[in-house]
Amino acid sequence: MKKKIVAGSYERFVWAWDADLATGELSQSFSRPSHLGPIKCAAGWGGDLVTGGSDDTIHIFDVAANRDVGVAEGHRASVTALEFFGTDATGKASHLFSASEDGTICVWDAGSWIHFKTMKGGNAGILDLSIHSSGKLAISVERHGGFRMWNLLRGRCSFKTKVAREASLVSFLPEKEHSYAMACGSAVEIHNAEDGKVFQTLDHDKPVLCMAPFHDELLCTGGEDCSVSVWDFRSGKTAHRIAAAHASRVKGVDRLSDSQLLVSASSDGTVKVWDLRVVSQAEDDGKPVPLMQADTRARLTCVVGFSAGVGALTRDEEEEVVETDEIKETDRKKQRKVKKQKV
Repeated sequence: MKKKIVAGSYERFVWAWDADLATGELSQSFSRPSHLGPIKCAAGWGGDLVTGGSDDTIHIFDVAANRDVGVAEGHRASVTALEFFGTDATGKASHLFSASEDGTICVWDAGSWIHFKTMKGGNAGILDLSIHSSGKLAISVERHGGFRMWNLLRGRCSFKTKVAREASLVSFLPEKEHSYAMACGSAVEIHNAEDGKVFQTLDHDKPVLCMAPFHDELLCTGGEDCSVSVWDFRSGKTAHRIAAAHASRVKGVDRLSDSQLLVSASSDGTVKVWDLRVVSQAEDDGKPVPLMQADTRARLTCVVGFSAGVGALTRDEEEEVVETDEIKETDRKKQRKVKKQKV
């Protein structure tokens, strides 16, 4: 089974690879300039890939066909977070949410890429965003310690407050999403979603630069210490730790779709895929070895892993759909002609 891995860079390029889990091979599918400035974030679902940049735009790619779809413009400052949500009848994502340094969140139709709505917050830039699985609410963190909860049914901010320490990252956690994580400097705080209270703190040696929920009660983190950690956020203990996973700071981590594989990206230009089952065994014997890796020789800023086959059509499949529609239309015309003759 093949998975797609995509990384963005400070040099404005986006890279995409096909990861073959059966053979353990990582093959590059494309590499091209995506923005006029550094890429800040990326998200993928099915055949769709989007990247957000410091040029205030969202770039859209069809990774199934390896083609450029276009650019979405709705923000007036750097796009800092992107997240797909919901599915349509074909299994493709139905909506895309984007957050920006301009303090707004935009909602897009993920099929036509039409701009639905802009939700306005304060003057402080939004650093990160997370959508609840119910689709009814979202949370965001801002510069200067701002925290907001958004009512997605009404399309507006429903609650705002200041936190003790400025958070750069936020994410709902997979365990029934009754909790969420916030990265504040060298610590990740786990909060109860109902009352906002901190019930666990994951301490790191240096600032945390990226994090991603894994599954069940696990959370992956990476940062300035060049390591990748997998935490049991209920107990506050590390389930796995890959020390010196990269030669420089880790800027992105993500679960490679529904698997035991973790992908990480670093400022040293490398993307590495780790099998946590192998990592667990190697922790006792020595330094874990990545299952797959690639070197871009660029300063990577983010990474995302997903299944490119879900909801994605190849060129042949698209042509088949067009041909089928044409046949159906021809049949309808024949039927109308027969009815007229009968009358």
